[in-house]
Amino acid sequence: MKTKRYSYSKISLFNSCPLKYKFIYIDKKFKKDESIEAFLGKAIHKTLEWIYKEKLDKNREYYSLDHVINIFKENWHDSWHSNVRKFKYIQRKKSDYFTNGINSLVKYYQKFGPYFSQKVYKVEEEFEFQLNQYSFKAIIDRIDKDDDMRMHIIDYKTGKNMITEKQLENDLQMGIYLLAVEDRCPDIKKIKLSHYYTSSNQEVSIDSSKL
Repeated sequence: MKTKRYSYSKISLFNSCPLKYKFIYIDKKFKKDESIEAFLGKAIHKTLEWIYKEKLDKNREYYSLDHVINIFKENWHDSWHSNVRKFKYIQRKKSDYFTNGINSLVKYYQKFGPYFSQKVYKVEEEFEFQLNQYSFKAIIDRIDKDDDMRMHIIDYKTGKNMITEKQLENDLQMGIYLLAVEDRCPDIKKIKLSHYYTSSNQEVSIDSSKL
């Protein structure tokens, strides 16, 4: 019997539009187009991933702002494709989104650069775990490890709409991330969960005991 495997993106899509879920995951008719907001988010994610992988894999200690911005530009230009779309009623140009990405990274650099000395443990880490008869998959943007007993799960959000701590307590995605980390690291006693909003440079956080 084939194992049923789920992820937050699958569950979220099914809850919002069962027909679209069927079209993508059952009929395997994948859409080729991508919203420019999603494209921008990926470019920012890849740039932040590069920063911390350089630290983890190469022990990099210093970053210039120009280098960080150039990595973003490379991610943007190398990944751009003809099926990136934006809604016609939104009066924003391609260059506006590009500039927004640069501004977000400049603010991030001003807060954490040039050394980015957070205690980063994993970046874009993939987890799989079982919950009863179901298999779940999760890819977490970043995990910091404060010490042997404390971890911090961070999910980057590139949109503008922030949620409250109360809403974060009921966030399905962060709940799945928490189960994934607890499954792999059962000795960890304290886990902090955060949404980090790159456009405003703000963080919304809760302790896992509230979930």
